[in-house]
Amino acid sequence: MRFYALAEGWQTLRVARYRLGRNIWADTLWNDIVTRLANTVPVRVCTVEGVIEDIELTPVQTHRHFKYPFVGKGSPEQAQIAIQLVYRYHKARSTPGQFVTQDFIGLDCNGFVGN
Repeated sequence: MRFYALAEGWQTLRVARYRLGRNIWADTLWNDIVTRLANTVPVRVCTVEGVIEDIELTPVQTHRHFKYPFVGKGSPEQAQIAIQLVYRYHKARSTPGQFVTQDFIGLDCNGFVGN
């Protein structure tokens, strides 16, 4: 079985899937990720305004941000956090570009319009 090795640096991805409702991947991926988290988790997000922010999250805060894109309530920033966590702490079998086009994460209408 082959796993995807993530390249260094930023990659622009388009999370253009409307998602509404829970899927099994949130718990499946989180259960693998949570076992690898330290007391704080560093993440970097690019806000919709184009500002890059480095953030330290606790595991509880991390889970709060991670779960929303998997149920269709995530912001673009939360989608970035979810993708980073999957590719940092889980052996992913697809590229990030493939990941965002499959039925893993998505945004609701507010994610497209309000954020």
